[in-house]
Amino acid sequence: MIILPNAEYNNEKNEKITTYQFLASVGCPVFESILLDENEELTIEKLKQIKEILKSEYCTVRYQYTKPTNNPIKGGNKTQLDLETLKSKIVPNTMMWLLEAIDRTKNKYGINMYVNRPKSTFQMEIVGQGFDVSDLNRGNITPQEIICSDYPIRESWNNEWWKYMSFKFKSQSEYEKDKLIRLNKLRAFGLNVNDTIFKEHYKYLPYEKVEELLYLIKNIDSFWDKSDEYVVSASINEDNFLVFWDVQTPKNKERILRV
Repeated sequence: MIILPNAEYNNEKNEKITTYQFLASVGCPVFESILLDENEELTIEKLKQIKEILKSEYCTVRYQYTKPTNNPIKGGNKTQLDLETLKSKIVPNTMMWLLEAIDRTKNKYGINMYVNRPKSTFQMEIVGQGFDVSDLNRGNITPQEIICSDYPIRESWNNEWWKYMSFKFKSQSEYEKDKLIRLNKLRAFGLNVNDTIFKEHYKYLPYEKVEELLYLIKNIDSFWDKSDEYVVSASINEDNFLVFWDVQTPKNKERILRV
């Protein structure tokens, strides 16, 4: 059982965990988490320790595959922390990754930030309340809000960064279609949901959150040396807490699609 973030743990084969650790190391908020070895036995004592670390009776379950598969299990669901439930979630050829709990039906925003150094461009793609960033990453839904600029991000003497950015929003009819796609996806996960999880109209990402994300992406970019093109994924949960998930590059995205 490995408690993360942990500067002493390094496994380059697990890009999501490696980049999650990188984000934590450069000051981005991430959830506390626990990585369970593939053949690790779950016990009452370990369960007690997990609850103490995650400060909850619940967790979010993700999976890290140790062997290639053509049919990966989709994680990300809020799960009760009891022995039988966790044992039922074990998937062969994976390490189970338990993070602090987040309710995927109550996110305020899901966000991807795309940096392309060779083309000197930056793009922030956003989905709103009731959606999550996996909708963007898996291509289920296209962004409901797009913020674009040159990169590095330009600023005036009084930090009027917004002057140099373009903002684009989906139409209401497109947003209504997104709601149906999202509801069908959540119901396929076995969740009993309806359209009350959404705002009636898409509400743009608040100015102060955009500014916070711009500050953090500049800090990320000053330390990132793995590629000149990458995507950083984050969410804003129901408590308005910003949490970062991982960094994706064209190379590791291709590998993820193969495993």
